[in-house]
Amino acid sequence: MTVRANSAYQDRADEGEIELVLVAVTYTGDRSIFSANSMREQGGYPARDSFQGPGPDEDEGETKLVLLPSNALGWWERNGNFEIGYDPESVGAYLLEANFIPEMITGPGYDPIVRETVVSQLGIEPFRNEEDLREQLHDVVGTDEEPDVQGRVEAAEESRSEKLMSEYDRSVLIKTANSYDDIDGLLEENDVSSVSHLGQTALAGFLAGREDDEVDRRLSTAEQGGEL
Repeated sequence: MTVRANSAYQDRADEGEIELVLVAVTYTGDRSIFSANSMREQGGYPARDSFQGPGPDEDEGETKLVLLPSNALGWWERNGNFEIGYDPESVGAYLLEANFIPEMITGPGYDPIVRETVVSQLGIEPFRNEEDLREQLHDVVGTDEEPDVQGRVEAAEESRSEKLMSEYDRSVLIKTANSYDDIDGLLEENDVSSVSHLGQTALAGFLAGREDDEVDRRLSTAEQGGEL
């Protein structure tokens, strides 16, 4: 899952030529797959993909988060095949129900415009990482039950750890982990004398428990051969 966005729109928004609005777009028609040139030409849809129709016993089709030019929103509101959600509750509920936060919002290479738009439109505080964002989304949506914070923290760290292991070379993980002053505790815990003797899972798990943005900065520096 990702936020549908267009770099040309974002450049124009930076120049103050257009305003971009983050909306939850739901296909409500009865086709199995819907795509039309008009949704791009008149509706300003910023991607080439299609909307999936409703499955068996479903009333609605696919929902997507989209950054649309404000002057194109009327096309979507007039089109009987779609419903548009502007309110923070709709956007927040979609992110929570999907159980996956797009990387362009919280990932290592997050898109600053998308991230800033999420913060401003949902009326939340700038978030440190995915877990922080999820906690604020629960507040926005008004989840009745108290979220299992510890369980979600562990799940988020596990997901983050797996991503680090798949995206970065072992040498980069070693160099980054070694840049933290408290790495000695991990060495003692694993009964090894060097960071290079740690297992891949231990390295990634250690980094996953640190501040995401700072870890990403150090990973980038290590990957480029810089000093940490």
